[in-house]
Amino acid sequence: MSFETNDQLSPEFLSLNPNNKIPAILDPQGPGGQPLALFESGAILVYLAEKTGRLLPKDPAARYETLQWVMFQMGGVGPMFGQLGFFHKFAGKDYEDKRPRDRYVAESRRLLKVLDQHRPAASG
Repeated sequence: MSFETNDQLSPEFLSLNPNNKIPAILDPQGPGGQPLALFESGAILVYLAEKTGRLLPKDPAARYETLQWVMFQMGGVGPMFGQLGFFHKFAGKDYEDKRPRDRYVAESRRLLKVLDQHRPAASG
C-alpha cells in the first residue's frame, strides 16, 4: 500500500476503512471464524487484546486504567502529534502566522510531560 499513489482510496482499502485512513486491519479468522475488518487504533487494540487474551489486564481496575491510556493516545497524542508533524514538515513554512504550529508544539510538549510523569502500576 502506498499513500503516494492514493492506494487508501482504492475500493479494497475502503472496504476495510471507509474513512480511508490508517490503521486498518482484516482478520481472516475473526469472531466465529469469519473475516473481520476493523479501523481506528483503539478498536483494533482492544480487539487484538481480547482476541489474544494479552495486553489488557483481567482485573477491572487495571483494565480500565489501561483503557484510559489507550483513549489518551487516541484523543490526544495521535491527533496532536499528527498535526505537529504536518505543520513542521509540510505547512509551517508556508504560513506567516506561526500560532497554529506553536499551538501543536506546546500541546505535544504538554502531552509528553503527562506521559513522563505517569508511573504505571506494577504488572504481575
